[in-house]
Amino acid sequence: PIYSTTEGVANLLNFGDDGCGKFVLITDRGTYRYYCHLSSWAMSDRQPVYAAELVGFSGNTGHSSGPHLHYAVCPLYSTDKFTLYS
Repeated sequence: PIYSTTEGVANLLNFGDDGCGKFVLITDRGTYRYYCHLSSWAMSDRQPVYAAELVGFSGNTGHSSGPHLHYAVCPLYSTDKFTLYS
């Protein structure tokens, strides 16, 4: 199980076999928080999220060589490639 590290709004995204695969992007107070390579989501798109809330389950989706969580925190308005395509 994967839990949120902060409160915010969840966006559920699926890049298929690319990048993060199936992931949750939580936006809050000036940051993007990525929870990537999930096997499944545990919430609805655009749902408010609170710290320590279940967001999904670890998996092997996207560009991945085995089950793991790729967690990243990036500035909200960054144009860095990692922020856009993590």
